Amino acid sequence: MIELGLEKRSDAVERPFADLAELFQESKEILPAGTGTTEVFNQIGGGRTLLILGEPGSGKTITLLKIAQTLIARAEENLNCLLPTVFNLSSWGSKQQTIKSWLVEELWLK
Repeated sequence: MIELGLEKRSDAVERPFADLAELFQESKEILPAGTGTTEVFNQIGGGRTLLILGEPGSGKTITLLKIAQTLIARAEENLNCLLPTVFNLSSWGSKQQTIKSWLVEELWLK
């Protein structure tokens, strides 16, 4: 696999209620070569959000699935770990329902 050049981008999404302390942090940080996406995910901690951005074909889906695979292996070893779930958001756009209803339906169907 091709090693991706990763960077943290706190400015990629507008967050109107961000803490003042975060406003003074660097908004873009190129991560050292060899930094894995699972390592980045672990660093941000539970309950946080990771947004994977990139050009078409740059490996976003593969990156997501590799993180999910690692988290599933972790959950198999420790039943107290959260179990990741991957949803294809494009299938929600074709339905006339709330995202909450769609998520519940997807969990039941898949």
